[in-house]
Amino acid sequence: MSIASDMSAIHGLSDYHQDFLKLCDIHAPFRGKRVLEIGGHLPRAVVVDQMGAARWTSIVELSYYETVQHEDAIETHGALSDLIRAEDLPPYGIYSGRAEQFPQSLDGQFDVILSIACFEHLDRLPLVLERAHAALVPGGVLFSVFGPLWPYANGHHLHRVTDQAGNFFDFANSPVPFWGHLIMTPPEMYQHLLAHTDSQAAAEIVYNLYHSPCINRLFCEDYMLYAQLSPFAQKNVLYSAGLAPPPEVLAALIARYPGRERFNIDSMGLILRKAD
Repeated sequence: MSIASDMSAIHGLSDYHQDFLKLCDIHAPFRGKRVLEIGGHLPRAVVVDQMGAARWTSIVELSYYETVQHEDAIETHGALSDLIRAEDLPPYGIYSGRAEQFPQSLDGQFDVILSIACFEHLDRLPLVLERAHAALVPGGVLFSVFGPLWPYANGHHLHRVTDQAGNFFDFANSPVPFWGHLIMTPPEMYQHLLAHTDSQAAAEIVYNLYHSPCINRLFCEDYMLYAQLSPFAQKNVLYSAGLAPPPEVLAALIARYPGRERFNIDSMGLILRKAD
């Protein structure tokens, strides 16, 4: 069943989320399936009532939403540690916790694992892949789409910072030049930012870019290798290209990061299938 064109207006879904759900019909259809969502909480009215998932279980890490000052409160059905038996799972539930701590008691209880715009934030990705593999039934599939990636033009994921003059900076209104977070060192970035804001805000932005635990700062090649090292039997990678660095910027990036070349990849998709 396709997603209605007015889904965003009805359920508050962005075009990004709608596109992801359409891709699910191609790569990981979930009608009649037991689904585990990592890092999000797609609405029940869409994934269960309209698209027909047999059961939907979401894992969200509330500390991340608190750190980035997410405006909408997320109501959960409890902590991940509360999940003991599969028969206790409701048709739709949201639980707080870290994906790599998914309880072993629920191994082999899911047909599909989905994740949107989350994997760039996971700091223990190889453990997440191990637990995801264990949570799936034989032949089950993990489908994840995520970005912007750290090596992309604006892959720094700057969260809102307000300076003493009331000016705010964030992902959409960034004082960081494209690929600047990769080319500049933290002190160099701080010096650059002082031309745009006060010292306190500049220091906060530097922390946000280089030290905050909210993003993992992995490169495309890192995700590819983690996927290859995972226990999944079939491993496919999708790429979405965006802006290409100017030649002089690309040369500087390749010189600074030997073995890294994909600085034009905005986002990636992983399609990982467990052996039958």
